[in-house]
Amino acid sequence: MKKLGIDLDGTLFRTYSTLKDEFEKFWKKPLDVAKLRDPQTISTLPPKEMEWIFDHFQKQKSYEVPPYPYAVSVIRKLAGKYDIYFVSARPQIAYLDTKRILRNYGILGDGKHLVLCEKPDKPQVYEALKFDIIIEDDDQNLLVPNITGYFFLRPWSIPIKKSSIIVVKSWLEVEKHLVGGG
Repeated sequence: MKKLGIDLDGTLFRTYSTLKDEFEKFWKKPLDVAKLRDPQTISTLPPKEMEWIFDHFQKQKSYEVPPYPYAVSVIRKLAGKYDIYFVSARPQIAYLDTKRILRNYGILGDGKHLVLCEKPDKPQVYEALKFDIIIEDDDQNLLVPNITGYFFLRPWSIPIKKSSIIVVKSWLEVEKHLVGGG
């Protein structure tokens, strides 16, 4: 059975769009979510706003956000064909809640796995666990040799061209490729 790695935030769950909505409600100004991509761009935010964002991700409710449309139903279909791992850069304090949330959606159970790691380590985790396929929204995590990547194009992501990367805009496209024989 092929091994499939699925990112959580921005890929399965609407984490960043929810953060954007809450930020804009609190600060009464727009947030360019693309600035959250890495420490250099996030550091261009005013210190109080950066602190608010970091604090936001330390709260349990920041991870209790809705999934993208069709994500759960497609993952359920994939479960019969793939050994599924959920891989995330969420902090370790979110492990039990994340596990509970995935179980409540019926997509984490027997034979499914949850792996939390540091953001910079994600490509090495994908490589070390020898995934055949990964589904991600962060282009940097797809630069792993010998792995097919499905790249969700989001407002904060940068499209990359690499023969092993397939750009998708929805979970229904993932379904066509992976359930429909792709």
